[in-house]
Amino acid sequence: MRVLPFGTNEPARWFVLGLQNRGSGIAKFPSIRYKRASALSINPHAALGLPRRPSEDEWETFRGGVDDVIYPEETRTIAQLTQDGHNTGIDSRPKPAREFFGASAETRWAFDAITFQCEISCEGAPTKTVEKAIPENAVAWP
Repeated sequence: MRVLPFGTNEPARWFVLGLQNRGSGIAKFPSIRYKRASALSINPHAALGLPRRPSEDEWETFRGGVDDVIYPEETRTIAQLTQDGHNTGIDSRPKPAREFFGASAETRWAFDAITFQCEISCEGAPTKTVEKAIPENAVAWP
């Protein structure tokens, strides 16, 4: 997880969504879909590793075609997902003396805890449901 601004002065934390083939055969027609309720958005400036497909309102879907395979022990980066922070006010934590010279007060940004839920599948294998809790986080930002 990293915290970076995307063209604004407001930070966002980002995550890399990927698929890893842990099997001994080639994963054909790989697919992953995640619930949009997780509050994660696709970074439009990052490349996509599988085509984004139309899907139901509650899901964001990436599905590979006949030319999309994942070889054993290979990891395919699918997309970069971002979560926007929200301003919680001025950061009142004490700062080292060197940070006071020429620096303005920092704003404290918080990122809500989220639950990432997804379904992963490929040809010939059962769909696997995965859930990952991502804790809240806060950073100081100039």
